[in-house]
Amino acid sequence: MKIFVINLDYRKDRFHKFTTNYNFPIEFYKIEAIDGYNLNDKYLNSVLGEVGKQSLKNKRRKYHYELPTVGAVGCYLSHVKTWKTIIYNNINDYSLIFEDDVHVCDIKFNDILERINNLPEDWDIYLLSNPKHFYDKELIYNDLYKVNRFFYLSSYVINTKACKKIIDYEHLFPINQQIDTFLSNVNLNIYVNSNQSYYKQHDDGKSNVQIDYLENLDELSYDPLRN
Repeated sequence: MKIFVINLDYRKDRFHKFTTNYNFPIEFYKIEAIDGYNLNDKYLNSVLGEVGKQSLKNKRRKYHYELPTVGAVGCYLSHVKTWKTIIYNNINDYSLIFEDDVHVCDIKFNDILERINNLPEDWDIYLLSNPKHFYDKELIYNDLYKVNRFFYLSSYVINTKACKKIIDYEHLFPINQQIDTFLSNVNLNIYVNSNQSYYKQHDDGKSNVQIDYLENLDELSYDPLRN
């Protein structure tokens, strides 16, 4: 197992804070995040679909799937980069992935391992995010839910089989939707515990990756983009 932290290069302070605050018995590997604000128009036109381009023109979301900023494009590409890294390095079981501004509360590393070991055999992704942002979920047993729709991809466990399934998915590109909405539309088995202790915390008030991600979250309708 590996632990990857997605971190914008100009926010080395966040990577340092994350890796010093959380004493996990496994080395952290940095994934240099793709800064959407450094992507030129030619590249954006090559990776975005028509719906994605229109979302950027609108600059504000009515529906969650929409891409309001190039930062959202960078976020999407950063997670894809992480999955490709996992595949390239032949990691043979699963990996923990964190965005660098996630805050970890009252949970030990061994507790995560125990939860993973208790997942159904068909699991692809295990979310470590705040459960209030999950929609269309099904109780499996105790406090474990299977999730079909969710907001946020700030912290999660993914197995290598799922990484390959995502990278091979025909609608990975062009980009027309937020990364979490995209995963909701892939045929993946995603689980979460309702008493989860990880949650997203923007320690300086806003995420550097998606500037307005929290500003209008409560106003959004899900209405996911169907492939």
